[in-house]
Amino acid sequence: MRELREASNKLCDTVEKLKQDKDIEGAVEKLRLIKDMLNRIIKENN
Repeated sequence: MRELREASNKLCDTVEKLKQDKDIEGAVEKLRLIKDMLNRIIKENN
């Protein structure tokens, strides 16, 4: 559950950062990392 909270916080931070500096490429890379983290959490919990 802690990992899920951490991923959620990273997602919110990335969205806020994207709103501020519009760093699309940096945000896309962070979103990919978050997606990988969430996929790993899902696999571990199935």
